Amino acid sequence: MRTLFVLTLTMSLALLAHASAAVAKDFDKDKSQTKDHAGKLLGTWVVVSGEEDGKPSPPEKIKGSKMTLDKKSIKLTDKDDKQLWVIDYKLDASKNPAEIDMTVAEGPGADKSSQGIYELDGDTLKLCYALPGGDRPKDFKTKEGAKENCFALKRAEVKTTK
Repeated sequence: MRTLFVLTLTMSLALLAHASAAVAKDFDKDKSQTKDHAGKLLGTWVVVSGEEDGKPSPPEKIKGSKMTLDKKSIKLTDKDDKQLWVIDYKLDASKNPAEIDMTVAEGPGADKSSQGIYELDGDTLKLCYALPGGDRPKDFKTKEGAKENCFALKRAEVKTTK
């Protein structure tokens, strides 16, 4: 009887250890995927189009706007390169769609947070987020009255000097 108990305990511990290793491996994969996405997002992006509350953003409002990402923050500038906001962000690429949490560090609405989703496809980035206090969007389309914004961005061309 004692041998059966020890055998059952040993098998249970082995299964638990295997399950823990699998969970840890998945966690490391998720962290790695997020880190990989973060590296691919670094740099400057030009706003190509936008949508607010189910309607296209007026071209004059977004034309020339840029978003520059470093490892911890996003800097938003207008067509005249005037800095509008600095936003701290965190990514979770393990979700589908990938998620981004943002908090305004500098600019209007400082310390306010919003939740969003993003999709990276080569040199194209889609970003959709709820205004502070709103729920994270589920897809890359805004709805009237939902207080969400979506943007399509293209990676800015890197100018080289010879």
